[in-house]
Amino acid sequence: MTPTPLGRALAGGVLLALVAGALFFQDLGRYPLLDPDEARHAEVAREMAEARGVHRWFLPTLDLLPYREKPAAYYWLAGLAHGALGPGEAAARSVSALAALLCVLALYAYAVPRFGVAGALGAGLVAATSVGWFALARYANLDMALTACVAAGVLCGLAWLDRPAPRRPPLAPYVAAGLGTLVKGPVAAVLILGPLALAALVRRPRPAPSELGLARGVLVACALGALLYVPVGLLDRTYVAAFAATNLRRWIAASPHAADVYYYLVWIPILFLPWTLLGGPGLVRAWHDPERRPLVVWAAFVPALLTLPRGKLATYALSALVPLALIVGPELTRTALAGPLPEDRRAIRAGCSSRFSA
Repeated sequence: MTPTPLGRALAGGVLLALVAGALFFQDLGRYPLLDPDEARHAEVAREMAEARGVHRWFLPTLDLLPYREKPAAYYWLAGLAHGALGPGEAAARSVSALAALLCVLALYAYAVPRFGVAGALGAGLVAATSVGWFALARYANLDMALTACVAAGVLCGLAWLDRPAPRRPPLAPYVAAGLGTLVKGPVAAVLILGPLALAALVRRPRPAPSELGLARGVLVACALGALLYVPVGLLDRTYVAAFAATNLRRWIAASPHAADVYYYLVWIPILFLPWTLLGGPGLVRAWHDPERRPLVVWAAFVPALLTLPRGKLATYALSALVPLALIVGPELTRTALAGPLPEDRRAIRAGCSSRFSA
């Protein structure tokens, strides 16, 4: 019996999960933790997991001293991994590997009703096999977990924009913004809501302001953030001020990791290898396609925002690879198949789109 379009979509998702899972999880503990970042994050997670009292849930420590540079949420996940897998390199890296896998599957779910199963597989595999994505999926730091929150939020928001009016106000982007704030701070909300605001502006017809549910959404995001930052402020009044000072320091000349304004113009092409040469032409073609133009806006927004602070690291721009993969992957698949993708996209959209954009 010929599989239904939804059946093919599910089969493609399973295939992508197997391939990406093998790439991300294979031999995670085979090589030692790299100093200073991996070892530092692993030690913070270990100390939180082994500490006692209510402070352990909210106040990270390093060498048993307060560690105020990052929020606690990533270390909660890493601590759970330590408990499930035992202390070691594999547990320390498993949070990034799982976040990378979930992010690739979210990307696939968004792409299926728009580019067909083959195109969605292409997008997922381009993301999973790019140098930056593969490396950070197997690296113990916060950037892949942040990228998963950003990707889920923006993709859900773009899917909502594709729905015909009238439509219920979205909720998922605001939830993702709140969760991302727990992982790495307010920059997560900007990386989600910024691309969506620009996508709404270039969308025709534009959504009415009343459709955005902005007041409810901001309240939800703030409530999620308050679950961490309010207890932190009550337990250690210096934490929030020190955390804010750490983030503000990135904007001054004395910032750690200070770099030139063209920094991300160099590093994003490196992160996107081996697909970099396809990125530029793909972006130009996507800009002329109204349905894909929001992806171009997203890909441009990430480096534009991150260029503003003086402090820069290549890994901060990881979320830019999501729209690049959605642009390059389907085009690459179409070229490989030498013709239109065979799936009935309308049938797949009917089966998948409502679930993903709810």
